[in-house]
Formats: sequence, C-alpha cells, structure tokens
Amino acid sequence: QIANLKPNTTYYVCAYASNEAGKEAYGKVGEIKTAAAGLPIISGLYITKDGLQVKVEASVSSEPGAPITECGICYSASNAVPTVNDSKVNASLSGSKISGQIQGADLKPSTTYYIRIYAISASGTAYSEVKTVSFGLATVDTKASPSRVTVIQTVAFIPS
Repeated sequence: QIANLKPNTTYYVCAYASNEAGKEAYGKVGEIKTAAAGLPIISGLYITKDGLQVKVEASVSSEPGAPITECGICYSASNAVPTVNDSKVNASLSGSKISGQIQGADLKPSTTYYIRIYAISASGTAYSEVKTVSFGLATVDTKASPSRVTVIQTVAFIPS
C-alpha cells in the first residue's frame, strides 16, 4: 500500500524484487492517477441578526489534499441562489468553523436577502444551503415631529 499521495496527481510505479545473492528484478512501469479531491463540505448554516448586521456561521470540512484557500459569505437581494459573483464579504476559518458578518452599511432596510457561505479549495467552490433574512420597513411616527423616523426591523428565516 502506498500512502500520502496527492489528489489529482499522476505517479509512475514499478514492482521489484531482490534475492539473497543481491540480484534485483524489476517489473513493468505502470501509471497511476489519484482521484481529484472533493469539494469542501459546508453544513449547519446558522444566521443571527442584530439591527442591520447579520452574523453567519457554518461547519466545514475539506480533504487533506485540498485545503480551503478562501471562505466568505455571499448574498443578494435579487439572486435567490447567490454566488461569489454577487455581493460577498470575507469570513474567518477557525478549525472546522467558518464565521463572519455582513455589516449594516452593506444592507438596506425594507429588503430581503438570500445568504450563504462559500469555501474555495483547489477542487473548486462549495456553497452552503441558502437562507433568507428580511428586514422591516421604515415607518414614520405621525404623532412625533415630522423629522422623527422610527425603523421597525424584523427578521424572517425562510427555509429553502
């Protein structure tokens, strides 16, 4: 058995034998290509909201030959399946946990966002499931002075 081979790599192997007299014999050279490493696996997407800030975390695992090189949160108000080509922010990877947040400056009231985590390795880009966060409407308190505006913020998680 040969161990510690890199994924998606071609190796050349040959069998050999030697006897007590020191004579060696070699077999035919063969070619072996290892399988490509799989994409990272992201699970357990968890989202919390505090005002116009969204905190996102999930668990991730990757194969030894394909470590995660980048991870983050992608989100969109118009694309129900956001990708890294939509809005995105970097997240941190600590052990098997990806966590990050979308700041209020990047989010707008009266808007629903589709959010998911992504992880990139040499094998490609993997995504978590999509969750939805909705922010409430801005309302005007008609009993107060005309310049006073109260923002009512609500959150709704809609399973995909």
